Amino acid sequence: MDFVYLDTERDLASTLVDISEWVKKVRVGGIIAGHDYFRYHAKNNVYTRQGVIAYARTNHITPWFVTGRVTDRVRSWFWVKA
Repeated sequence: MDFVYLDTERDLASTLVDISEWVKKVRVGGIIAGHDYFRYHAKNNVYTRQGVIAYARTNHITPWFVTGRVTDRVRSWFWVKA
């Protein structure tokens, strides 16, 4: 695959499993991205954010990005698979 956009269950375990499984299907140079990096009105979004950060750190993924402005209601995250 060239691109995958994840919309996880927003809990830490689901986020980590989803990223781990889908990243295998994306070719080198493809994009792994996802929804709900930050949501102002959802209390459980913190787990999506923590999962993305944990996965990126554990797998030495740099750079990776968060889209939008800090004030945006919903933000996305992504990186290019090396």
